[in-house]
Amino acid sequence: MWRHLDRRFALALASALLSAVSQELPAQNPLAHEQSATASLIYDFDLPEQPLATTLRDIGQRTDTNVLFESGIVKGLRAPALHGRFGPQQALEQVLQGTNLQARRTSARSIVVQLIRPPTAKSKNEAGTEGNITAPSRQGNSADGSGEKGEVHAAASASEARASPATDGPQSGNKAGAPAEGNNKPSLMGAVQVIGYRTSAATSATGVVTEIINTPISISALNSQFLEDTGSSQLMDAIGALTGVTGQNNSGEVGTNFGVRGYAVTPQVDGFDSLSIAGGLGSAVGVDRVEVLKGPSAVFNGNVPPGGSINIIYKKPSFTPQTYFEGEYGSWAYRSGEFFSTGPVDDHFAYLVDVYAKNVNGWVDWTGQNERTYILGLTWRPINDLSVNLNYRNTKKKDQVSTLPVSHPGFIGSGVPQDTYLDNWVAQNYGANEPPQTITAEQYLPRGARDNVLGPQNYNNELARFWSTEINYTVNDHIQIRDSFGHADFSWGFLSLLQSGAKVLGPDGNVSTFGLASGFFNGKQAGSGWENKLEAAFSFDTGPINHSLLVGFQASYSSLDYARFWVYPLPPVNAQGLPWNFFRDGPLMLGDQNAILHALSPTPNLINYKDTGHANTHAYYAAEQMSMFDDRLHVLLGVRYTKTKGEVIKDMELASSETTPQIGILGKPFAPDSFFADTAFFANYSKSFTPSGIVQPGTAELVPPQKGTGKEFGVKTAWLNGAVTSTISVFRDDLSNIATPDYSHMGENGGLIEYNLGGVGRAQGFEAEVTWLPNENWQLSANFTDLPVAKYLDYPGVPAEIGARFGSTPRQAANLTAKYIFKEGPLQGLSLGGWVHAQTSTTGVLGGDWHYDVRIPGLAQVSAFAGYEWNRLDFRFNIDNLTDRGGYVMNNAFRPQSPRSYFLTVKYKL
Repeated sequence: MWRHLDRRFALALASALLSAVSQELPAQNPLAHEQSATASLIYDFDLPEQPLATTLRDIGQRTDTNVLFESGIVKGLRAPALHGRFGPQQALEQVLQGTNLQARRTSARSIVVQLIRPPTAKSKNEAGTEGNITAPSRQGNSADGSGEKGEVHAAASASEARASPATDGPQSGNKAGAPAEGNNKPSLMGAVQVIGYRTSAATSATGVVTEIINTPISISALNSQFLEDTGSSQLMDAIGALTGVTGQNNSGEVGTNFGVRGYAVTPQVDGFDSLSIAGGLGSAVGVDRVEVLKGPSAVFNGNVPPGGSINIIYKKPSFTPQTYFEGEYGSWAYRSGEFFSTGPVDDHFAYLVDVYAKNVNGWVDWTGQNERTYILGLTWRPINDLSVNLNYRNTKKKDQVSTLPVSHPGFIGSGVPQDTYLDNWVAQNYGANEPPQTITAEQYLPRGARDNVLGPQNYNNELARFWSTEINYTVNDHIQIRDSFGHADFSWGFLSLLQSGAKVLGPDGNVSTFGLASGFFNGKQAGSGWENKLEAAFSFDTGPINHSLLVGFQASYSSLDYARFWVYPLPPVNAQGLPWNFFRDGPLMLGDQNAILHALSPTPNLINYKDTGHANTHAYYAAEQMSMFDDRLHVLLGVRYTKTKGEVIKDMELASSETTPQIGILGKPFAPDSFFADTAFFANYSKSFTPSGIVQPGTAELVPPQKGTGKEFGVKTAWLNGAVTSTISVFRDDLSNIATPDYSHMGENGGLIEYNLGGVGRAQGFEAEVTWLPNENWQLSANFTDLPVAKYLDYPGVPAEIGARFGSTPRQAANLTAKYIFKEGPLQGLSLGGWVHAQTSTTGVLGGDWHYDVRIPGLAQVSAFAGYEWNRLDFRFNIDNLTDRGGYVMNNAFRPQSPRSYFLTVKYKL
């Protein structure tokens, strides 16, 4: 896997496409006016053919209506696809056509679904199921206000709706009223429903689409609506909105990392865990949603650290047409444009085209970004049970990134000789393993905030191409098969100061004359890789227990086509030939130095590899989901065997393997007719392992893999027909067998670093998140993370690190997001919203380089946005960093906080 090729120079590529899609059908003619106070409210529906209980739930959630029904009368029934604009009563009448059921409104917010013929004490429904019909039962939400006990369930209750296959193509004719045994099962091809900022189901936790409330694992999700509203063109801009998630960014010389519960995570792309390499910050164009699975779930997500995994899921072609042009202009010469179009070609084909361009100078001088992205997709559904998806993504980026100069307090002005090496000075005065760099930003601001950098530390020229196929086939009501294949290739050229420029300043502010600290570093590399996943889901019943068994096989392979690196170990000089001085000469422009480097050394003088870095992974996994007691108890059992073989040393392959189990249990102890019916208590336990991908310097020994263990207990809710959803949990995630770097013998035996085995880390804390949709106008969400323990319990060879906190892991972090949409009146079409992010102080992370101890103060960032829809036009206005405070960009230890910024977006919908 590419993440194991070279831990310093590997990129993180994020591209592919995965999302739920639905077939577009002609809208039905509206029926009679609603006989209620909500008669004037019309809603957009885009629901696939699915179990009737699921559709009733979705209609209730979408319209903020208590849709009440008895579970027995809908068992085995399926609803047709529903596309168009309807009121709540109209929508229900559409999906109930052809059944022996009717929808009867009993109050402004309640509708009862019942048999057309008055039932006796016991009667059989169309599916042949006996059931008792009584008055609506939910206290405070009953249709007649009586609050009497009975057996009526709200449609928005997650207990009534397991995910089921989406039929985004021609209809099979299996409408509501036609029993479909076995279809009420978790599905490989289920539709993930999103309402506002809330995602009600996910795929990352179990490998199939499963309701979040029925999954015994903590899951957080961030969808495209949030990215659009907040104007987040980069995933790093918005990733801090997720519970327990931070960005562990750096100055640009290595791929972007994210952190979950303090542990660094390389993100997956559409479930592919070996193709997720890309440089820079990761563009948000084409992203449908981001799912974050908490804890070490290696059963479904490959080799992951114990904190969890991040899965970036991209859009796919849809049979529901959508086409728009979008342009954006903002501060710091920000300019972007996008053309997006998806829809049916005919009854069997759907397409997707997304073309995106962006240019921005950056708020810091001598920085900027240029991006061009092209996305193509095609879906073919020759029959209702077969779907074939083809996707292609091409991204070309040019980045100029700068960092603050970094030193150690007291080094500048210490009076030691100019050629003193910073690490040696720190070792003599503070100890061999004292972190040699601590940021002191104010010391390096001689000419204002926009001139506070050494200059472009990294010229990145990146080209990443990704194509994938996905075949989904429903064999029958009990068996579904999926095969997913992805292939990616990339090329990357970069230029930087050696060691990121962090040590180039000598004790008097001049550039250090220690050559290896201040040379120029230029590299070019290219690579390619593929991954294939073959999975089958089996749904069956054994008496009162419903089973869903997922079995899978994963294979991946990758290699470096070439790796060429130059180094020019001579200190830079200014125009007068004097040693370059930061305070006197300002930022150093590396582009000029690069020409000198190549003139002196046209052939790579550091590394010149071809066809190397081979990595091969095979994994076998199985997971059994059991549901019993009328969906009130869920059990998840899984196991995975993974073997990774990598060419860590040229022409020498070394392998590591591990078996990782997982168990989870979730129960809903309250009566189905109580207010707390959709309250679920859960617990899970899992193990994971992460191959090191590194060799002990001076040997041919592979450093053993790290091993993770996670335990979690929590509660989930979906109250008031799903209007209030929440997850609260306590957890402990341990990582053992950490290879701890030791720099105290730097330079001995021709090496810079040694690794000591047996390091131990622990993350322990509390998370809470809640989403509330009080009505159709409001969207409110909040989360809070308290991580009192995120530290090394043991750090062999470097005792000073024992008890040190993980980098980029604040003790506490919180988010509050609100959005209000005016649906009626003179302000109809207007929306207002904001996002507040706050976190306590932390330290920064610079991966793949020396140990940095970069202190980042606590911060509170406020962003606001406003939108207005007028005919075919959508306008959005964003203000970032409304408070205009100092500090650092959220989740980025090496970029100062930008001043207040403004952005205007105009979208034209065809």
